[in-house]
Amino acid sequence: MDGTLLDHDSYDCAPALPLLRKLANADIPVILNTSKTAAEIQSWQQTLGLRLPAIIENGSAILTPPGSGDDSQDPVLHIYGATMVDLEAFLEEIHPAAINFVTCPSELATRLTGLQGIALAAARDRHFSIPLKFSDSLAAQHFSATAQARGLQCIQGGRFFSLQGQCDKGTTLKHLINRYQEAWQSKVTVIALGDNHNDLGMLSNADVPVVVKSPSGHLVTVPDPITIYTDHPAPDGWVEGVTRALATLSIHL
Repeated sequence: MDGTLLDHDSYDCAPALPLLRKLANADIPVILNTSKTAAEIQSWQQTLGLRLPAIIENGSAILTPPGSGDDSQDPVLHIYGATMVDLEAFLEEIHPAAINFVTCPSELATRLTGLQGIALAAARDRHFSIPLKFSDSLAAQHFSATAQARGLQCIQGGRFFSLQGQCDKGTTLKHLINRYQEAWQSKVTVIALGDNHNDLGMLSNADVPVVVKSPSGHLVTVPDPITIYTDHPAPDGWVEGVTRALATLSIHL
């Protein structure tokens, strides 16, 4: 979301709201696939006028609406990632020279993200991933290799490296696509938008991948000739990317 649908620094989404309403009116689902937590997503769903499902914590879980006849109104979690118990045990053993976003002082977490209060608490309410910030690339590479050898992984995102299980936005998107195709008994066409390395799996599993430009340029490339590279950063780049992607499918809202 950050740097794709939301402005990377201010989290502004206002330019995207009119198109989101048009997509809703056209019964085109918009599914958030993000490193954000369940607590964050439920707040953003309301702000953006979206409904579940959503993919959270870099593909670690899918949030779906409560089942029919379910007394609980809480979303249902379909988990694909590692637990915090496993991740914390690994961190305690390895002791990386990195800032742990979940446990670092609140003032530092605010400086790193611009979040505070309830929004910061929601971002730190993590169950399947731990955002880390390393002092240099060599330390990050060494830690990532160690995590991989232990059945975990450390994925680079826009602000942090994410320590998590062997899942990502792309593999979990495939699970969700299968759910839609089973429910609808037909193939679904996927437009995916991203701006950073942790989006590559998702973009590679889309029919129309869209790379949203960051203020410093396009950070990733997708080896698919149909890939769209936007001229503008988020949130205007999201509007541009969706509009151009729909046009390639001959859909004009």
